[in-house]
Amino acid sequence: MSTSWTRSGRWLGSCCAGVRQWRSWPRAVLRSEEIADGLDDYLRLLRGGPRADPRHQTIRGSLDWSHDLLTDSERQLFARLSIFSGNFDLEAAAAVCAGDTVVRDRVLDEVEGLVDKSLLSVERREGATRFRMLDFVRQYAAERLVAAGEDDLLADRHRAYFRALADRADREAWAWSRPAAPASTMKHPTCGRPSTTDVIAPRTMPWP
Repeated sequence: MSTSWTRSGRWLGSCCAGVRQWRSWPRAVLRSEEIADGLDDYLRLLRGGPRADPRHQTIRGSLDWSHDLLTDSERQLFARLSIFSGNFDLEAAAAVCAGDTVVRDRVLDEVEGLVDKSLLSVERREGATRFRMLDFVRQYAAERLVAAGEDDLLADRHRAYFRALADRADREAWAWSRPAAPASTMKHPTCGRPSTTDVIAPRTMPWP
């Protein structure tokens, strides 16, 4: 099977390129609706063919194998990045995930390592580079985050970061929307006197 689908309607062709058979549940026994209901559990359901390396018989097996190749800092960053449900940039990754073995100045190197191992995908939009995890990879990484006892901590960091981002955007929008000060109230920049361009000419008095 070259593609599979979830009930959310998202295609997972890229993650199923090596999947040849549905092994977890007998297709002759279960109805298509029941198989569809199980597609949310990618890590258990998808299996490779009978000739596949035993380590790669399931997506979980493949992820276990890839995870074992990571350094300690890459493992911690990998788990922490699961807190992002969508795509994210390097600034957000560093702000939310840095700490302990994850050194802020080395987040770029760690992210590149995860991309090289196909645990992160790269998206480029309007000249900006962003990253994301495929759904089944994020599910696996989130399990690691919970196992490390850091899920609540990272949820708090994630919420605080994006709240600060929203507050900053509000302040900038408010600053741009402020009306300009009236010309008659503008002061000279050095002596506090009215600018020569703001001096109102005296009223001309009529001749007697």
